[in-house]
Amino acid sequence: MGDLPPWFHGKNRAFAGRLPPGQCPTESFPVLSAGPPPDIPTGRWSFTLTGEAGESRSWSWDEMMALPQEEPFVDIHRVTR
Repeated sequence: MGDLPPWFHGKNRAFAGRLPPGQCPTESFPVLSAGPPPDIPTGRWSFTLTGEAGESRSWSWDEMMALPQEEPFVDIHRVTR
């Protein structure tokens, strides 16, 4: 029979009631891009937010990595299928 796509066998029971019709679960997140990501040295990296009133706040890579972090667990539904 060959390799069949996951949706052919029906939905995974762990996701029952959480997937829209025609969707199938995946553990990977597809990155759709036109090429490889740029190689930016972390010493030159910065993240800046500017508010509506013009006030800005910037973080270096080390400052950003020192902020509290968490790993979210969410359902993301894509429309590529």
